[in-house]
Amino acid sequence: MFEAAFGPDGVVEWLKKTMTPARLDAGREYLAALRDLGFVPDGAVWSMRLGEPGTLELSLFSDLVDRVGPHAIYRALFDAYERAKTPADFDPWIVGLYSPRQTFFDAVADFDMASVDPDSGAAFVMRGGSEYDDGADVLRTTEYEVVRVVHRDWVYKIPEGRKSPATEALRNWRRFERSVAEAA
Repeated sequence: MFEAAFGPDGVVEWLKKTMTPARLDAGREYLAALRDLGFVPDGAVWSMRLGEPGTLELSLFSDLVDRVGPHAIYRALFDAYERAKTPADFDPWIVGLYSPRQTFFDAVADFDMASVDPDSGAAFVMRGGSEYDDGADVLRTTEYEVVRVVHRDWVYKIPEGRKSPATEALRNWRRFERSVAEAA
């Protein structure tokens, strides 16, 4: 299944070409800078859409997406970048934000390391089935949806699937905004 999505060289070669140790370190440094400024995502992984290597992103999971909105978070991430508060070699254009209400957040929170391919270390992050009410009965579909592809080495932190306490999350958010706004 992986080879069909990644061509004749397979996923192992693609992973070696795409995710370098320098990129992994850059993501780690970026997350450390965000943490120092006060923004601590509930989870963080590198991921991409199946068969689309150009969609590689640092996926950040936070209930702040619902609390303050993705626009406010992206604005603050770009302000931090422009004011040299985050590493200059890490462009916030490659950051994706996900709310606990989104399928990918749930899929990563429910991530099962048993689904990791033992040879390549890659995994399809999937959500299984869905339930719907047809009047008298609740029916469950069995189809699975591949949400994104991750690699075991790309995982910085898996979200726990529960929201951070609202007051703590908002207090950290305000600290982040103040830290970004301070002169560089």
